[in-house]
Amino acid sequence: MSAVSILVCLYNAERYIGRCAESLFGQTMADVEYIFVDDGSSDGSMAVLADVLGRFPHRRGQVRMVSMGLNCGVEAARRRAVAEAAGDYLLFVDSDDYIEPDMAARLYGMAVETGADIVACDFVTEYADGRSELCREHVAAGREERFRDMLENRRANGYLWNKMYRAALLRKCRYGDRPMNYLEDYAANVQLYYYAERVAHLPVPLYHYVKNGASVTAVRSRRHFEDAQEFWRRTEAFMREMGIYSEYEATLSKLKVEMKAHLMMDTADRRLRREFRTMFRAEEASVGTAFLRRGERLMLWTVRRRLFLLGDALRHAVLLRNSLRRTFS
Repeated sequence: MSAVSILVCLYNAERYIGRCAESLFGQTMADVEYIFVDDGSSDGSMAVLADVLGRFPHRRGQVRMVSMGLNCGVEAARRRAVAEAAGDYLLFVDSDDYIEPDMAARLYGMAVETGADIVACDFVTEYADGRSELCREHVAAGREERFRDMLENRRANGYLWNKMYRAALLRKCRYGDRPMNYLEDYAANVQLYYYAERVAHLPVPLYHYVKNGASVTAVRSRRHFEDAQEFWRRTEAFMREMGIYSEYEATLSKLKVEMKAHLMMDTADRRLRREFRTMFRAEEASVGTAFLRRGERLMLWTVRRRLFLLGDALRHAVLLRNSLRRTFS
């Protein structure tokens, strides 16, 4: 059994897995197990990975490569990785990202020192145009406040990859019958932050999140809308089972409306706005839209009235405004 298992799921990641693997095999921590799950890649991802591993011969005995056979999606691949892992703590790394050499050692050291179930660190977001942004994680002192922060996904980040988890905690996660490729991190963290008795924060950016434009979250598709609905089915079922649904019911309604507004604004396909126009309609009628940003309120107004061409014009105007703001800021 290893102290830490580093879990990587890859699908057609030939362009990025080399840098990722170098950062993993170059970790300063010795007692590490590596699990790579190939989710049905059709490119040279595994060949690149094998080539990099050849340059780190001392790591060969610590590496396990698992094949899903067919492309099953990121959540199914991660579940397989967790099932295969033998470490006391688990660390997820996306195949197009990379980490600092001491990430595993520092997070594990804090976990041991504090007895934390989860240790989170800060991260750097790197954009395709060369820009980078330091992103701070927030971890509240109280357990209930931490759970609310994660549920609301504002001060706390719903990502799995900038956190190290106690393996026993992660295996408590409940999954639905329908695998998710979008919001699957968030869905897991809502449960994990409910269960976790201690969460620690290391205020150092140890993870590099690379936004290359090709990831599953880059383009809004039908799958994003369907996964949003699945996310709330799972989350509500979990909260009912834990006996806390009624306490958060008003918050959940606002979060659903907010998520709908984001999706409607982010998709360039008016057919999706038409198809999913009734999504979370009851919640929208219950809590209204006054708490949303002006552009999002207007977008939902166009959707309710089926003014989809006007919605396109609104989206283009908002995108142009945001682009100008970035240019002249």
